[in-house]
Amino acid sequence: MICNRWFHVPYKYMGRTEEGCDCWGFVRLVLKEERGVVLPSFDGVNEVEGMRYADCFRALHEPEDWCLVKIVERRHHLHVGIYLEGFVIHMTHNGVVMQREKQIKGMVRGYYSCV
Repeated sequence: MICNRWFHVPYKYMGRTEEGCDCWGFVRLVLKEERGVVLPSFDGVNEVEGMRYADCFRALHEPEDWCLVKIVERRHHLHVGIYLEGFVIHMTHNGVVMQREKQIKGMVRGYYSCV
């Protein structure tokens, strides 16, 4: 699977490179390298300010390969990953993980196309 090449990337708060990423940095890096999609950095942007970028994304009813997956962890913490072939690949504080989408379905709050 194409995602295997990304498991070496460690977690780094506000990271945006292969040297280390947070969840948004990881999604941004992978989509740029794998699909040529350039997403906003959101460096220093809080969630409210980030809403101005909402028109960059299109909500989907069902997941599509390479779409963003909005995840809510611990009731309030927003998190993001990438859907690919029935899996969600995403960055955690312990590094990159890949989970079957149906395993985290209860935490998924939406799918978004960014292309």
